[in-house]
Amino acid sequence: MMDSTERELIKQLKDGSIKAFDNIYDIYAKRLYAFSLQYTKVREEAEEIVQDVFVQLWNSRYTIRQEETLKSLLFIMTKHHLINAFRARVN
Repeated sequence: MMDSTERELIKQLKDGSIKAFDNIYDIYAKRLYAFSLQYTKVREEAEEIVQDVFVQLWNSRYTIRQEETLKSLLFIMTKHHLINAFRARVN
């Protein structure tokens, strides 16, 4: 389903398309939220992490090197945000 469609969405995202961004959000937001929730155990915190990841994706859209899929990039970004949230909570 996704490969060629997602490839096209990535291309459009790199060109600054908000519609492509929204479609990518629709594809990944629920999965990233579920992933985040496993670790945070707090709904609001998980939602905030997903929001931060997508803000970061939008802000770095012109420098994205991925062409096939954003899955690994988005999960790595989410992992980094989770680590930072954990560090902030510890400190």
